[in-house]
Amino acid sequence: MTTTTGYQAITLREKPTVVHRIRGLELGVTGWIAVVLVVVFTIMAIAGPALAPHDPYTQDLLRANNPPAPGYPLGFDYEGRDILSRVLAGARTSLLGPLLVVILGAALATLLAVTAAWARGWWDASVNVVFDFLLAFPGLLLAVLSVAVFGKGLVAPVVALAIAYMPAMGRIVRSGARSETSMDYVTALRALGVPARLIVFRHLVPNVTPLIIAQATTLFGFALLDLSAISFLGLGVQEPQPDWGLMVNTGAAGVLLGHPAESLSAGTCLALAACAFTVLGLRLSRRIEGR
Repeated sequence: MTTTTGYQAITLREKPTVVHRIRGLELGVTGWIAVVLVVVFTIMAIAGPALAPHDPYTQDLLRANNPPAPGYPLGFDYEGRDILSRVLAGARTSLLGPLLVVILGAALATLLAVTAAWARGWWDASVNVVFDFLLAFPGLLLAVLSVAVFGKGLVAPVVALAIAYMPAMGRIVRSGARSETSMDYVTALRALGVPARLIVFRHLVPNVTPLIIAQATTLFGFALLDLSAISFLGLGVQEPQPDWGLMVNTGAAGVLLGHPAESLSAGTCLALAACAFTVLGLRLSRRIEGR
């Protein structure tokens, strides 16, 4: 009874130090522009196919590389498909891959980093060695090698990039978790005999979640560019599936013919989305660090 009452009292008095460092969303003008762009691209990813004015797969070779026309503001691609519809439909494919990368990478990084920060000793040293090894290996090269082994598509690059991005996230989470383990409330919970798994997953993980979110948002932009590069090389998403990286590649012929709309529109979406997520992640990181 005493243990339960003491545990509840500590839990009520506990102030998650990492969480409380976010003193409002003072992101600045650039940060709020990034928020608006992130919201826009999220809506495109969710409702893009429904918002597309035409079927993004319908071909009309007689209209191949034609300029804009009424109802077709961006014109047609090399197979006579509506570019605007393919840009909107391609948002889902282009943004889903990076989302899976950061979710999988965050899950692996959190599991390894938090347990390492808690256990210390040989497990902490082993996790550090794994992180150092993966940091020395280029993520894009690992993704290309995974495609060479497992074949073209989105699955292999997503898993490879998640593993490659794991140490960048894990180091920050481990640092935050180590700081949390030195807090008085953790010492008190240990003294009360609270199980380690309960302390880790009920207290440590929630308290480092803002760090995870900020780092994952930043890495989302890099994952977007890496997966788009894979698709640009023809190793990721395959035709006729709309994808921004693939559209930049297939629109290259149109650029030479004086019709850059496909590559330009897809490339612009990629650049804006990558910048928006990266800037937002950096702003969130600075707010968490109290700068």
